[in-house]
Amino acid sequence: MLELMVEFIIAFLELLEAELAAVRKNIYKLVLAVILAVVACLILLGGFGILIWGIYLALQTVLSPVWAALVDAAAAFALGGGLLWYARSKIKN
Repeated sequence: MLELMVEFIIAFLELLEAELAAVRKNIYKLVLAVILAVVACLILLGGFGILIWGIYLALQTVLSPVWAALVDAAAAFALGGGLLWYARSKIKN
């Protein structure tokens, strides 16, 4: 009886060790994915800023700097608002 309990405990501990190794591996993958997603978002944000700046410079040749900034900001707000609206509609469904 005691021998059976010892074997059961050893088997349980081996299973626990294997499961913890699998969890550790999955957590590592998750952390790596989150870090890469954050870096990608920062790069996209920088690229979007440069795009908006380029549009501003292009509009500045046609409009005054104030109007170019207003049109540029309105386009950025419209794009951002549209993306938020789309994301919100996806969450509801």
